[in-house]
Amino acid sequence: RLPSLYAMGARYVRERGSEIWLPATEIARTKRGDCEDLAAYAAAESTLAGAPARVRVVSGGRPGLLHAIVQHADGSVEDPSALLGMRAS
Repeated sequence: RLPSLYAMGARYVRERGSEIWLPATEIARTKRGDCEDLAAYAAAESTLAGAPARVRVVSGGRPGLLHAIVQHADGSVEDPSALLGMRAS
């Protein structure tokens, strides 16, 4: 069993170089990840708790920049990266 993303004290850390989607065990071990890592963890956690969710990739505000968020079945969105320390640039 993995800890809750928010309760474990995870933080957003920008990834340098090529994109690597980290496994949940690595996020739990290091307590850090970038947007796709944190969104995947949060979506899986929600789904396992009985509230289906998925990762959605959206525009990051600049041409060529993408950002991952969580889309819940009820239509609401969650941005784990923003909640865990990502700053708008």
